[in-house]
Amino acid sequence: MQQPAPGTATKGRPKATAVSLTLESDERLGKLFVWESGSASLLFIDSQTEYTWQDEQVITSENDLPRILAPLINLLEGSADQG
Repeated sequence: MQQPAPGTATKGRPKATAVSLTLESDERLGKLFVWESGSASLLFIDSQTEYTWQDEQVITSENDLPRILAPLINLLEGSADQG
């Protein structure tokens, strides 16, 4: 996990990333960005098929993390099922 230094706020964007998490499996990459506001951005890229998926969620507590990460983990695990 990375915790970058706080940045400056820009119009319409969160102030800074509080935490980012990167998951990799074969040609698949998943990223989770959790902003100071509690909003979470998920990104999935399959470099082999060029499939990209994005989602935005809101985290209100630590207990939300499994629910938010589940679709990203499912996409990453899909590469193990195909190999």
